[in-house]
Amino acid sequence: MRATIIFTITLLIFTILSLIIGPLSPIFASEQQKSSVETIMKNHENTPLMKSYLENQPEEFEKQLANAPQKTLEEFLTLAIDQRRDAYIPIVLKRMPSGWKADTLAEEMVKNHSLHAFQYLVNYTSETKHSAWLTIAVNNGDADLAKALAKKVSKAEASEYAKKTYQNIRNTKLTFKKARYATVFEVFRPLLPTKTVKEYYDQAIKDGEKIFSDYLVKKMN
Repeated sequence: MRATIIFTITLLIFTILSLIIGPLSPIFASEQQKSSVETIMKNHENTPLMKSYLENQPEEFEKQLANAPQKTLEEFLTLAIDQRRDAYIPIVLKRMPSGWKADTLAEEMVKNHSLHAFQYLVNYTSETKHSAWLTIAVNNGDADLAKALAKKVSKAEASEYAKKTYQNIRNTKLTFKKARYATVFEVFRPLLPTKTVKEYYDQAIKDGEKIFSDYLVKKMN
């Protein structure tokens, strides 16, 4: 019972921290990134495109983007992501030329764990990147990253990632790490057969992983 309470409190702390750290992430942006944003703002100063962006006129902004070159599209995508103007991100992405990839931007987001706009870019990233990012999510206990990629995971892949995640739970004695891995496991659980989830529960009982077995019981009921 005491272990379950500790586990629940740990999950709550992680949730609160993610809500606090998420909005603060731009504060920790590199000087180079800040300089890049300032340059973009200056280069498009007083243009109709920038005016519609700054005055929050998405429909006019979309019209102004009609004949914009790729460089301008990429600049405003960077701007919208940095300034958390999420409504403008899909508008810009729709205008990107066929075959355009957001791999570099997405890679930076994963590296800096600044994932607020990652969901918009996932469909514009290379499939070869997804497994690498999912491996990072599993190894680091990063549920936010795993959730962002969940739609790209097949049932067969989910089985492998769930297996690795449970191994990580077994390999750590730290409660807070078990909590992190459990939240990652929860991302893959809906893709697993009910029978398989029950097998994980039985194995957790056998292995003495009471915190994880209690967690599964809550999710299965």
